[in-house]
Amino acid sequence: MEAEKHFSELEIENLEDIYRDFVAKSSLFALLAIIILFLINPNFFDRLQYEDGYIENLTVFFLFIAVIGIGKYILNELKHKRITNLKRLFVTIQLLAFFSVALYASLQELEFGQRAIGYELSDSSKDVTKGDAMNLHHRENMEIFLAFGAIVFSIYTSIIPHAFRKPLSEILIPTKFSHSSTWILKIPRSIVPAFIVGIIFSLIEVLSPIVTDELEEFNEYSEVCFAYALALLGTYLWRAVEQGRFN
Repeated sequence: MEAEKHFSELEIENLEDIYRDFVAKSSLFALLAIIILFLINPNFFDRLQYEDGYIENLTVFFLFIAVIGIGKYILNELKHKRITNLKRLFVTIQLLAFFSVALYASLQELEFGQRAIGYELSDSSKDVTKGDAMNLHHRENMEIFLAFGAIVFSIYTSIIPHAFRKPLSEILIPTKFSHSSTWILKIPRSIVPAFIVGIIFSLIEVLSPIVTDELEEFNEYSEVCFAYALALLGTYLWRAVEQGRFN
């Protein structure tokens, strides 16, 4: 039972001590810096997120770190043959979802290598992707799927880390359901602030039509903040494996 608890619990005390202050301060800095830049110099704010610009390249860099770190952790679990029952499989699938998000997002930013290899889409493919690039989020009904995924992702990165840990778990989760926490992957709480910044900018973008369409410009900035958070998770898990914590 103890092993199962540790498998679903990604927090490590000494890593929490290292990440907590750094993530909180860097996340707050990113939040304020982006908003201030938007207010005092909207033209430069917009220029930074041009195609192949600094923001997009930084997003890809962070996502690659996430893919490597999370991937190393998953491979470590497979290497040591720890997936021995349904519970461990379910938890691993949840972590694999984080890996898939990082991998898909990185490939999406790179347009799946289309421009790198000079591949031209056929007319039928352009109709499907609603443009000249391999951007799957432009496909019909894909936005609904991505919106649903964004909600689930936000719950996993901002609510579950706290709701399934004490003291909130004692208040929110009935005693008879307390055992369910070992089925749920819980990312480190120290990384939550970074994800929250991405969620804030996503909400600004979604709610922008109520105020002004100009707020839609926060799209690329929400992506780079999410990528930064995933990169932090990747480095955290990489260090967890290096410490032999789950070996």
